[in-house]
Amino acid sequence: MVEFINNDYSCRYQTHLEVWSLGKASEQEKNPPPGTILGLQEDACKLLELRTKDGETLRTCCISRDGHFVAYVTASRLRVYRLSLRERAQAPALKRLHLRSSPGAVKPVHHVGFFQGQLISVTEEGGIQFFDLEDGDGKEGEEEFRLAKSVGGADLGLGAGISLMALDSDLGVAALADFFGAVVTVDLAGRRLAARMPAYDPAPLTCMSVDASNKTLLLVYADQSIRECSLKTGHYTKFSTNLRLPKFFRSRRMPARGVFRMDAGDGRQQRLVVYDDSSISVIREAAEAALTSPSSFKSRRRKGGGGGSRDEDSKQEASVSVLRKKYEHLVYLGPLSDGSLILVEVRPRAFEEQLPPSLKQKKYGAM
Repeated sequence: MVEFINNDYSCRYQTHLEVWSLGKASEQEKNPPPGTILGLQEDACKLLELRTKDGETLRTCCISRDGHFVAYVTASRLRVYRLSLRERAQAPALKRLHLRSSPGAVKPVHHVGFFQGQLISVTEEGGIQFFDLEDGDGKEGEEEFRLAKSVGGADLGLGAGISLMALDSDLGVAALADFFGAVVTVDLAGRRLAARMPAYDPAPLTCMSVDASNKTLLLVYADQSIRECSLKTGHYTKFSTNLRLPKFFRSRRMPARGVFRMDAGDGRQQRLVVYDDSSISVIREAAEAALTSPSSFKSRRRKGGGGGSRDEDSKQEASVSVLRKKYEHLVYLGPLSDGSLILVEVRPRAFEEQLPPSLKQKKYGAM
């Protein structure tokens, strides 16, 4: 798992996590064509490697937006550390925060995130826990964190087992989805349920993200359907109800790993970016595609006098362009402030190097 925050990002492995500082891309062209891979002027730098106790398997980890806190979860432990970043060539200072609350009050955790001096954790039972991070007057000046409030899964309308969590610290909202298809949003400042999203029965949810600029929640399902809901009301947006995706996009075999909106950087409408294990797709809304594509006007004229569903005829097919199809195990993709994208790719060779050596077979008749 990879989580990117500003210029730092954390990578989760089986028994340890790493915090890296992002490198700097070279500015060879002012307006490179879409899909261009930029060279590096400065390489990424590993700031921290944090291993679990007794080699326990990591469930999840996260880093705060300002890079001051990092947390990880195993089957039996919840660990929180204060991170003091220095120069790139110097190792950061690390100080552990101790849990003040009784261990029995803290439920086993599956997902974690940070919000304004709080640690947000989602439990196995579908509830959400709020921890206050304190500079505190702990024993011998130790920093601490304590359980401030816990909201049960029944109060949120969620069943046991949370499959996905998307948290936006700017809006102060977290979206939670369980394995039964229920999706809700939680107001982190008020520590209460905000809205429930409409149920979608045809396919399970594979990824979601909070769109802070439009205050909406983007959802992508296993059947390649895309939905957008208002964070405030939970209703589908106009974009969602009018979206009609081309057949080649809906027939993709790989489930989506992530979805987000980003500014095109040229003053035009925002683009919707969806990526899976091997490809990146950029979706433009039908209204914009119609303005930039002459063929779309001709096709509307041909369909004007035909029969069929009026609702389907009113929906113009969105324009989908695939940037690249050559990636192998694309595990993360995210936007940067300058309109470029950062991606993390794990090549098959990296998996092969972790496998045990093949068994030495004795040849027939050899001693």
